[in-house]
Amino acid sequence: MAPQNGNGGSWKDYVSYAVALLALLAFAWFIRYMLRLEEPSEVQWTRAVYLLAGVEAIAFAAAGFLFGREVNRQQAENSEINAQKGAKGEALAEAIRSKRDSSLAGGGGDAGDDFGGLGTDQAAQVRRRDIEDLGNLADRLFP
Repeated sequence: MAPQNGNGGSWKDYVSYAVALLALLAFAWFIRYMLRLEEPSEVQWTRAVYLLAGVEAIAFAAAGFLFGREVNRQQAENSEINAQKGAKGEALAEAIRSKRDSSLAGGGGDAGDDFGGLGTDQAAQVRRRDIEDLGNLADRLFP
């Protein structure tokens, strides 16, 4: 798992990965060591378990570093996608408000209003065109 930044990664990234991998290898070696103890005394086993707790904490932190980076990157990408959808939704909402306000300014918004001198048929055509415009905008924003 190599660093994922655009310039190929810095030496700090490589050192971090190397230290994390070494911690995991040390943990694996320590587990192997404990499993190969032949009939350990209670004192020897207790000491080994005590040391294992420290090595285990470091190994789990290393695993969290290695795997947590990928999870956080995915969450950041999802958040960016959600923010873009939110901006599109705001644009659609603003267009709907604009159409509503212009419709209400033209005569109150009832089906029989004449839009400031337009006949009923013409007003219906304007409303139909407004609805089509809003539908087309929604289709463009949310394909």
